[in-house]
Parts: sequence; structure tokens; C-alpha cells
Amino acid sequence: MVTLSVAAIVSGCVSNNAADLNQSLDINDSTNRAGPSITGPNDGELITSNSVTFNFSNSGGGDGNVKLYVDGTQRVNKSFSSGNTESYSATVSGLSAGAHDFYVEYERDDGSSTSTSTRDFTVNSPPSIDSISVVNSDAQAGDSVGVSYQFSDDLGLKDYRVTVDNPSGNQIASNTATVSGASASPQDKGLFTPSTDGAYTIGVTLADDYDLQITETKTVTVSESAPSFNTDEPVNNAKFS
Repeated sequence: MVTLSVAAIVSGCVSNNAADLNQSLDINDSTNRAGPSITGPNDGELITSNSVTFNFSNSGGGDGNVKLYVDGTQRVNKSFSSGNTESYSATVSGLSAGAHDFYVEYERDDGSSTSTSTRDFTVNSPPSIDSISVVNSDAQAGDSVGVSYQFSDDLGLKDYRVTVDNPSGNQIASNTATVSGASASPQDKGLFTPSTDGAYTIGVTLADDYDLQITETKTVTVSESAPSFNTDEPVNNAKFS
């Protein structure tokens, strides 16, 4: 409640003497009351999970309800008591990849309401390296070896970089190329030529349009018969942002 002290006007002059007249008026204009505020996510934030946590608070006069709207759908409805300051945290799961928006509304029991401005955010996960395989599986030591890939991403691919290390751990080949769209199946024909039998390590780093990256390594064993992937070799799915 806001209290306004009003001095009486006597004979066209303003008197500051409280003895003349002093009265209090309650101001019920809801626009002068405090309202909701958002802590996170930030406007324009990129979130690498389809489960998003929203943090917000509310303060001010008037009983009512604090509501969270995501993409125009009410996701949270919490009661609020006049004169308090309350903080809230709510997680919404199952959001699709792409752009989303949200805002918080304080709806008072007297029918008035105050809302925050709308914030935008984007949900995106790192891209996926679905497969790495040898193109010419009959190649032997001294023959060039090609490699093919299967890539995918919900919001669009950007580029990839591939490196090849020989059995001694020295890099003997590399290549960088652009890719686009939700999926791609590029090939690097004649990527490297093994000089000796042994295990060759292929490392691939894939980036999407939001510069989220994933790196995966595979081992190709070259022998007199043919190169083949070592299925016992662990795959490194390290993700970066």
C-alpha cells in the first residue's frame, strides 16, 4: 500500500502545517506495483539440451498468481501472497530443436496483471557422426585409402576436419571441407596411403551452424589382406561448445 500525505490548500496558498489538514489516501493503481523479473535463460541464449530451466521471481502488492509461458503455452502457475518476494525455478523438458520464446506474467486477483518482456532462446544439440568407413576395403599397404562418413544435425551442418595418424603416432594426412543441411554423406577418396601394415587412427571433428562440435576417432588396421576397422577400439564422443 502506498500512502500519500496531502496538505490542505487554504485561501489559495499551500500550507505545510499538518495541523491545517493531513489526510492519507491509498493508491490502488496496479501499474505502480512491482512485478515479475527473469534471471535466466538470457535473451538469445543457445541451450544444448531439450530440458531448459527457467529462473524468475516476483514481488509487490496484491495476491495473485505467477505464470510462466513458453511458446505461448502456460507451463507454470504459482500462487503469490501480497507483500512477499518469491523466487521460482522450473524445468521444461522435451523442447524441440530450434527457436523458442518465453515470458512471465503476474496476474493479480483484482484482475490487473504485469508481464516481463519476451525473451528468445535456441535449443540445439551437438551434431552427430553416424558412421566412418573405408571406401576401398581391398586396399593394402602402398595403396591409397578413401574414407566416407555419415553426418547429421537438427539445425544444419557447417564443416568437418579429418586427420590420419600412422602406427607411430605421426600425422600423415588431413583435410577440411564444408557440409550443409541436416545430413551429409561426404567422401575423402585417396585420403591417405599407408606405407606399412599396422593401425592407422582417423580423427574426425564435425561442427554445426552454431559451432557446436563433436570429435570421434576410429582405428583402421592395414595388413596384407585389406584394411579393416578394429571393432575393439573405443570411440571418443567428446563434445565441445
